[in-house]
Amino acid sequence: MLQERNPAIEDSTKILIVDDDDRNLKLLEALLRFHKYDVAKAYNGEEALSAMRSIDFDLILSDVMMPCMDGFELCRRIKQNSNTRLVPVVMLTALDDIPSKVKAIESGADDFMNKPPNQIELCARIKSLVHLKRVNSKMTSIHNVIFSLANAVEAKDSYTQGHIDRVSNLAVSIGKRIGLMDSEIEALKLEAHCTTSVKLPYRTRFSTSRARSRRRNGRS
Repeated sequence: MLQERNPAIEDSTKILIVDDDDRNLKLLEALLRFHKYDVAKAYNGEEALSAMRSIDFDLILSDVMMPCMDGFELCRRIKQNSNTRLVPVVMLTALDDIPSKVKAIESGADDFMNKPPNQIELCARIKSLVHLKRVNSKMTSIHNVIFSLANAVEAKDSYTQGHIDRVSNLAVSIGKRIGLMDSEIEALKLEAHCTTSVKLPYRTRFSTSRARSRRRNGRS
């Protein structure tokens, strides 16, 4: 069962711990609450995904070996979902072999630590990853503002109307054809959209001036 987060620290960093061992959950919960983090717990991957649908977590600490859904699959699903792909995932495991670490990286994990984690090291990594996540989230918000402004400018000119969406859709189509992951396709779409948006003001001024010139020539 998922334990509700502490409402007394509403604005603190929200961390979800995922582990099927109740002792590990309690130890990590005590450690994180001592450092003023807002903590929720899940006993398997399915519970974790369910919790993430209703709570915007800043970081996930997940065990690897769990029933129903292991940590690798949980991480993979988090990173494939456009709504959660920016949430850092730290894998915690007793496994110390290279293949397991490689599999964690391939699943999209942002970090990998052995159990039991060193308290100072864990808190340092959490702080760094949460900061990075918030920076990336702000960048995504900035991209959305740019898109809105570019679409507003584009809509005023018949020569450029729909151009940004056409370029973005073409980029997505190419990404799918060459087998990119969903997160990579989303990044490609953002890049195409931003690149087109930056070039748009000049295109709009040029086409608008050309249209005015044609109107003047038509009247003369």
